[in-house]
Amino acid sequence: MAQRFMGRLLVAVALACPVVCSGAPSPAASEAGVPGDPALVRIETGDLRGEATQGHRQFLNIPYAAPPIGELRWRAPRPAAVWNGERDATGRAPSCPQPGLLGAPPSGVEDCLYLNVYTPPDAAAGADLPVMVWVHGGGFTLGNGADYDSRALAPMADAVVVTINYRLGALGFLALPELKAEGPGLNHGLQDQQAALRWVQRNIGRFGGDKARITLFGESAGGISTCLNMVSPTAEGLFHRAVMQSGTCSIPLFDTRIDTAYRKGHQAAAKVGCADGPERLACLRAKPYSELVDAIPIGGVVESLTGLWGPVVDGVLLPDDPMKLVKAGRLAEVPVIGGVNREEGNFVTALMFDGTLGRPPTEAEYRAAVIELFGPTAGRTVPAVYASARYGSPGQALSAVYTDALFSCHTDRFIRAATRHTPTYAYQFNDPQAPSPLPIPGLRLGAAHAAEIPYLFNPHWDRFDGGQRALAHQMIQYWARFAATGRPDDPGLPAWSRYRKAATSYRELQPGGLPGTSSRSAFRFQHHCALWDRLENLP
Repeated sequence: MAQRFMGRLLVAVALACPVVCSGAPSPAASEAGVPGDPALVRIETGDLRGEATQGHRQFLNIPYAAPPIGELRWRAPRPAAVWNGERDATGRAPSCPQPGLLGAPPSGVEDCLYLNVYTPPDAAAGADLPVMVWVHGGGFTLGNGADYDSRALAPMADAVVVTINYRLGALGFLALPELKAEGPGLNHGLQDQQAALRWVQRNIGRFGGDKARITLFGESAGGISTCLNMVSPTAEGLFHRAVMQSGTCSIPLFDTRIDTAYRKGHQAAAKVGCADGPERLACLRAKPYSELVDAIPIGGVVESLTGLWGPVVDGVLLPDDPMKLVKAGRLAEVPVIGGVNREEGNFVTALMFDGTLGRPPTEAEYRAAVIELFGPTAGRTVPAVYASARYGSPGQALSAVYTDALFSCHTDRFIRAATRHTPTYAYQFNDPQAPSPLPIPGLRLGAAHAAEIPYLFNPHWDRFDGGQRALAHQMIQYWARFAATGRPDDPGLPAWSRYRKAATSYRELQPGGLPGTSSRSAFRFQHHCALWDRLENLP
């Protein structure tokens, strides 16, 4: 697969989130000094002064670990410092360092290990509400938990919602032998996620949350992270349900092999002028973070996706290939919701062609992209199955290829493997008229990658019609019910049965009046999964 694909996909998601992820219009603040002062919460490190209104409470920019700067760069997260007095918890948390988009310089700061807590207005210590911890996407390279405003989601779900930051790119996922020798393990971005979950375990009761009912959920790289934490022995017991949106352990968007990660680390160190030897780590820790962010770019045509940063099998956080662990039953036995969007690949094609070249791909470009991504065998087979005439254009055919090969079929493989060991529920988000956060004239994006996010975080979006607003409320009810009970089905909602190999298994999330379920066989047929199994030599 070519890095051009991932670079464009990361840009697409990064551009989407600031537009669609905000939760609710900012309501007027309530009077201070109400009984119990709901805007004041005392946690293990001190007092927080947040915001309390008639519709929600929110506490932003809360440190869950010490700043990973200086000698703490590429070390396990350390406890946050205690403070005196009240800490202001109303400002936006900074993002972790990440590349700039569309020619902009890198952004973010290393002092970025913060989280945000949102609750219903009447939540208080002892309320024991379910807890939903969101891990943002962005290819382990981009993103910020603060983009996912949960002022609407928390009261609608009757849950405490937490959004987190974690180290990204080289600062979160650099792998070198000397770093591994320092221990414990590599994958500092995953270590951050687990540190945030431990913080939630220790503190969430102060906000009205139940530490025995924590749901970890995320989209794209956040969904992959959720899955990786399921197979990580160091995350055991930190959460009790999992939701993976457009990302699981099987999604082939990065290379987890340690030798590949070491080669990438050596190349990055050399690029910033830190030679191999006993002083290399000291040299790297002394470098400005902006140099490290740019050590391997996300854009352009480079040799392969192995140039991107991401989690690696380090023998500690990830003891083996994640899908091998899933198939062997070496995963947290917690209920799982996993799913994809019906037209994931539309955004990829849009950004690679329409958004950059100003036109859709030609037939020749479609065929070249298939070879570039999947090899010459696929180049001979795939265009015959995904004929442009059948899909209406080369661009729509290429979008379907991306959807099926990179998302839908891999997600089904994960769910099929996981369901042997733990209860699983599958969905397909399928609103063909979903509003696009990045409109491109003449191009319908529909149920593309990240299109479901505003249905959870921005259910009152003024671009929704009545049917879409009803779907958003239904999705929040499903997610909330799952967070509360471990099952998404509810007497007040359309039935959502557990995943079964042969039975009706996929809940179709779409506006009313359309079929609501599909069988696994129908899903696999729709996405040509038998073809992709053959091309990837899967059983």
